[in-house]
Amino acid sequence: MSQRYISFKKSTIFNMLYASGDVGVDYELVDELLDHKKFREYFSGQNKQRWDDVLNGLDENERHIKDVHNDLELLYNDVSYVLNNIRFANKKSHSLFVDLQENIFRLLNYNDCHYDHVRALSNFLFTMFALWSLVDGDMDEDVVQKMIDQI
Repeated sequence: MSQRYISFKKSTIFNMLYASGDVGVDYELVDELLDHKKFREYFSGQNKQRWDDVLNGLDENERHIKDVHNDLELLYNDVSYVLNNIRFANKKSHSLFVDLQENIFRLLNYNDCHYDHVRALSNFLFTMFALWSLVDGDMDEDVVQKMIDQI
């Protein structure tokens, strides 16, 4: 599951960069942006326009949002497999996987206005990749990766 999670993150970062208009995506940059601090630095502060470019690309081009949905669907399938086949010793880990599955399901089945969907997707992706939460602020570790490591 750990390799699939990293693969999901790489593919999604690639697709976000591509959606931003960066058609010559540098694979070294993709690997660099796996680090949440570098991701946050690349897409926020003085560089916030880059994140806005990602969101505009997702909003304006159905193909880009479909690419990110495909990444999310693969992650959803992996999370579902884990929930259905792994016995959790830790209830907190199980709860996190259930929450992750529900959040992904909602994003994949969003039936509201396109702009609102992109905004919801933006919040989910930025939280996951930058390890930044509106509630908790800066998070020190990737909780999903930590839970994967515990199973």
